[in-house]
Amino acid sequence: MFGYLVQLRHLRYFVSIVDAGSFCRAAATIHVAQPALSQQIAGLEAKLGVTLLQRSARGVCPTQVGKAFYREAVAILQRMEQLRGIVRSTEGEPEGSVGLGMSSTLAFSLAGPLVGACRTAFPKVTLRLVTGDCLRIRSLIETNALDVCMVFEDTPTHGVSRKPLFRQRLHLIRPAHVEDVATSVSVEELATLPLVLPARSHTIRDALDRAFGVAGVTPNYVAEVDT
Repeated sequence: MFGYLVQLRHLRYFVSIVDAGSFCRAAATIHVAQPALSQQIAGLEAKLGVTLLQRSARGVCPTQVGKAFYREAVAILQRMEQLRGIVRSTEGEPEGSVGLGMSSTLAFSLAGPLVGACRTAFPKVTLRLVTGDCLRIRSLIETNALDVCMVFEDTPTHGVSRKPLFRQRLHLIRPAHVEDVATSVSVEELATLPLVLPARSHTIRDALDRAFGVAGVTPNYVAEVDT
């Protein structure tokens, strides 16, 4: 009975909404009208007799039941895509769908060239791009919702193999003063300045917090920016 009620399109719709964090963004991604998408999910919840998504002014997030449903839905969709690839592969050329996660900052400059390069090298492979903050992308990797990701990270993630691509320089931006001639600033000095930094969910903020902790100093955070 369950298999009759839930179709693959329901799984795709639900996964797209969770990945996007909102009905509006998901509707634009999968090219389905938002009212129709909302109606499909409401019908799915009614048939299953559970609430899968928690709605708020900031978007949507899965409930505890929704998280379990999401994990299984992703696994089913991935398996179906693998089966399609096996059936369609006649000459050994790679094909199928690859879930790629990127931080929003990286996606701004790298997503376009990466998709273009993939189309050239692997024309039968479709990239499914998911963007968000590094902690969200990391959680999607850990739950096998994504196949590969590109994020800012300096600490290992359990159960995930990784390869460093580049190092990022951090620059201090402050009002210009005549005495500002140093090309670097110590962690101790940085802690004395009024700082505007990303929210705690950001990898750069996490790295700085750990650096301040190692140095035994308390930073002077005056504001957080969550873009």
